[in-house]
Amino acid sequence: MFLRYGKILEAWKQAKPRPQTDEEAARLVITTLKGHKKADLEGLLSFYRLPSPGKLDEILMNHLCL
Repeated sequence: MFLRYGKILEAWKQAKPRPQTDEEAARLVITTLKGHKKADLEGLLSFYRLPSPGKLDEILMNHLCL
């Protein structure tokens, strides 16, 4: 568990520019933890009230259609 937080922290420090929205933060977490179990990743996103991968796709599609 602590390894995941270390990976996220390192990715956050290296992100240029840093995520400014919930969607950008969720994408950073998803990209950083892409090798982890889906249920673990979704649980982590849910705990921090970040959009799930499916919700991100929906947000992006709605944004592109505007």
